[in-house]
Amino acid sequence: MLEVCILNVKEPLNECYKEAFLNQVSTEKKMRINRFRREIDGQRTLCGEILVKSMLANYLKRPIHTITFQKNEFGKPYLEDNPIYFNISHSGQWVVGAVSDCPVGIDVEEVKVAKSAKLDIAQRFFSEEEYRWLTSFNDEVLCQKMFYMLWSGKESYIKMIGEGLSIPLNEFELTYQEEMLLKKPYKDIEGYFETYPLENYSLVVCSKLPNKLNCYEITYEALYTAVTEGAFDNFMKKD
Repeated sequence: MLEVCILNVKEPLNECYKEAFLNQVSTEKKMRINRFRREIDGQRTLCGEILVKSMLANYLKRPIHTITFQKNEFGKPYLEDNPIYFNISHSGQWVVGAVSDCPVGIDVEEVKVAKSAKLDIAQRFFSEEEYRWLTSFNDEVLCQKMFYMLWSGKESYIKMIGEGLSIPLNEFELTYQEEMLLKKPYKDIEGYFETYPLENYSLVVCSKLPNKLNCYEITYEALYTAVTEGAFDNFMKKD
């Protein structure tokens, strides 16, 4: 089982939705949200937690207020009382969440860095083979797209493992043609990748076991209804 929900947060949350969502997060998380200088940063953080809590409540058939997180030694959140796995990511106008019955990581990135800058990053942090592959593209747009696909793939793999930034990006290697594959794993830890098309964004999910990806586009309204009424019947509709 591998389910992903995507939420467009381009428009600001209205006060009614925001209050309802804040009621479902910890005091510590509220303080963190309030510390953001930019409203959109707090909005993405809040919506990310509410999105994945709603997904978990939907899967476990439990009220959302019973979904509470703990963190491992590397800071990755987990459910203490249930062997279900989840992950969150956000960038630009998108917030995304993944839920699976095996370890999972997800990453979304807005495509916006110029070719020279991204190749410099790739040379510093990617494997030699990955860097050579990126430099083989003469097309600026395609090179940019492939850089972000690799970056999201690497981030999703690291997040699936759950050891944070302790894993160097050049200690494992990905390849991407029609699909993304793990060419050289980190410490023999396998990962299986799925991608999802979003215009001007890269979205990659990595799971410990091969799984078919089910992706759903969620609205503020559906999320609010799920939170306030526990109405999950229409929460995860196929987009």
